[in-house]
Amino acid sequence: MSGEAQNQAGSASNFAGSLIDILDRVSYRRVAEEEQFDPVYRLRYEAYRREAFIPLNDGGVLRDEFDELPNAYCYGVYIDSTLVSSLRIHYLTPDCRMSPSYSVFTDVLDPMLDAGATCVDPTRFTSDLEATLAYPALPFLTLRLAVMATRIIKGQLFAVGAIDPMSFAVAMFVVSLMTLIAGWLPARRAACVDPVTALRFE
Repeated sequence: MSGEAQNQAGSASNFAGSLIDILDRVSYRRVAEEEQFDPVYRLRYEAYRREAFIPLNDGGVLRDEFDELPNAYCYGVYIDSTLVSSLRIHYLTPDCRMSPSYSVFTDVLDPMLDAGATCVDPTRFTSDLEATLAYPALPFLTLRLAVMATRIIKGQLFAVGAIDPMSFAVAMFVVSLMTLIAGWLPARRAACVDPVTALRFE
């Protein structure tokens, strides 16, 4: 094995080890529908403001019409009881066709739903900047929610077996792509963060 390959294998092993080590410290909590000022919505607001994606607002929270839907499930991810990231999931069925992705890709999803398919639509993936720098595995810990949701409904997937290799390959590609995107934005500002601040979570 070449030196470069050994370094890559070592990096992958270290990453997997850090992911496993931190799992016992991670917890997930669903945001109650009536909690309109939950810290999760403040974390979402801060993340979007950091990238100047939304204007300022007096409430300091970010919610939209999709948070009010009956098939919406918003979760906070906590490490040592500290909120570090969040993810919103919509569960689409033939009888409940409402989600951000459905509003954009109606022509793609309608034939699948008409045939009896169900779909998990994860959106609003946000994370705390300092926690992102301190925990490289944070995107995987957050997207774990969407993966577990798909496993819960795997018996309802349209024309897909429980061990269909192509489906797993596509799922891994999508998760990896989302991880790269989620890590790229915070990385843009990583050089501007005081190392002492980043180490505060250690």
